[in-house]
Order: sequence, then C-alpha cells, then structure tokens
Amino acid sequence: MQLFESRQCRDRAASLFSEWKVKIEAKVPFAIVEHVGSTAIHGALTKGDIDLYVEVPRETHAAAISIIETMGFKVKQDTHRDSELCMLEHHDITDLAIQVVARGSKYSLFLKFRDALNRNKHLVAQYNALKQSSVDVTQEQYREIKSQFIKGVIGDL
Repeated sequence: MQLFESRQCRDRAASLFSEWKVKIEAKVPFAIVEHVGSTAIHGALTKGDIDLYVEVPRETHAAAISIIETMGFKVKQDTHRDSELCMLEHHDITDLAIQVVARGSKYSLFLKFRDALNRNKHLVAQYNALKQSSVDVTQEQYREIKSQFIKGVIGDL
C-alpha cells in the first residue's frame, strides 16, 4: 500500500467531489452528498482514493443504488453490505468510491469519524501511525485494524 499526504490529492479529490456531487444530486435529488475518507481529513495519509458519502431516506436506499449504478458505478465486491449500506466503485475512475447510506442508520459514522479527526490533530497523527504500520499487511488485516481504530474514535464521541 502506497501512502500520500492528503494535500497531494486535495485538488483532484475536490474536483471529483464537486463534479460527482452535482451529478448524483441531479439523478438522486433526495440525496445528501459529502466527501469522506482520508482525502477529506486535513493532514491524513491516504492511498489516494476518493470516497463519497451518499445519504438517502431508508425507503429509497435500493432505488438510489440502482440509479447510481446507471452512472457507471458497480457494487464493490468483498465489502460489507446490508439494507442500510452499499459500497460502489466506478467502472473507469479506479480511485472513486461511493458509500450509499440509509439516513438515520449507524453508518453516519463515516461523517462522525471525518469530523472527529478534522477537529483533533492528535487523532490524525494516531491514524497516520496506524496506516504507516499497516503498509505490509493484507487488505483484510488493514480493514480490521482500521475498523478497530474507527470504533475507538466513534465510541469516544
């Protein structure tokens, strides 16, 4: 896993976020679109991928996923999925992913985590250390390590 400073990816991330926010809101007008993930956290190390959080009313979750799939996204395999969360990746833009989240679900943690780190540079330093120490682990191991850290941060809120 190669890591970059978030500022190295900030311009591309901001551009993709702005472009896709408009596109998604045009097709899914009941959605709230936010930039999440490491490129949305000041000072965080990142793999360079851009994550969008698309929050929709619970009863429109499945429909929103179907609409987003028509925009060149496909359901991301080997990730958690349930009736309140679906992760999608773009067919052609390899570093762009979307988390479609049911409004009011526990998955608002994506926003809580981003906001907590943007308020606390010490948490960012801990997150960066975690990432640096995980460079040589498997993707599965990294996800578990990262998940435990996120739970610790969210649990402290």
